[in-house]
Amino acid sequence: MASVCRRTSLSVFVVAALGAVLSLSGDASCAATGETSGATSVQTPSWLLLTPFAYSHDGAPLETENFVIYSDSAGARKKAFVAGQAESALADVLQQLGMESMDPFLFRPGTSKIDLFLLESVTPDWGGWAYYGGFLLSPNACTSVYCRLGTIKHELMHVVGFLLAGSGSMHAMQVDVWFDEGLAEYVAGSRAIGSLDEYEARREELEDVIRNSNPVSVHEWSDLGTSATGTLGVHAYELFELAVRYLMDEDGLGRTLEDAKALYLDLREGLAFRSAFLRRFGLRLVTYEVQFDALMREYLP
Repeated sequence: MASVCRRTSLSVFVVAALGAVLSLSGDASCAATGETSGATSVQTPSWLLLTPFAYSHDGAPLETENFVIYSDSAGARKKAFVAGQAESALADVLQQLGMESMDPFLFRPGTSKIDLFLLESVTPDWGGWAYYGGFLLSPNACTSVYCRLGTIKHELMHVVGFLLAGSGSMHAMQVDVWFDEGLAEYVAGSRAIGSLDEYEARREELEDVIRNSNPVSVHEWSDLGTSATGTLGVHAYELFELAVRYLMDEDGLGRTLEDAKALYLDLREGLAFRSAFLRRFGLRLVTYEVQFDALMREYLP
């Protein structure tokens, strides 16, 4: 399971509606392990190179403008439907980030599209799994015909982060968990915590899961308690989203998603996450962590 292309921090608790993200290291050798016979005709499927999964596909991928849709057994109708969802979701994510095209993305050599694998034959304990250049969707995230758009957007934001940072930077995936997952939830449209009462309820629930019930303290997956499963895992993500929402809201810090995009590009240039965060949000990460609770009590109605 160990690989030079894999970082050990991994969400194993997230339920289907949210999905998990595999964080890969920025070692340039990852990009050199695959075949590069054409723009979308990589002989070894990307998930076999960059995830711990050895799922086989049916040999009939569907190629669209920006995606290659694979599956182990999904029919042509479902592939086409999910492909339309994915294209729509990508357009929305790019628009939110102020991007007119995928030109800033740094794909693996020989590739120029995002791989999407629709898993049908087995049901793992996650809904989505993102990696550098693609993502997998499990039956948890889908019906017989379509997949949840929120899950697709969440995973796509992770993929966009990978592609903006690129695999060539050693800092590419040293993004704090709270920021990476909170940003994916924010872009997907999650706004679960809308009042101070709801915030306090989540803090009380998660006091044994997150240190001081402070989402900004979750820099790595190991910072989460082992009880962060099921509903508690979902509620942790809700706090992550709140922490990112404050940064973007005019009533909060007043920054934008374009600042988040610029942060990932800073990582490509070799800047550490803490330094990129300070540059783009004008706030020291340690300051945000220390002041988080007080800021939320001023921010939330």
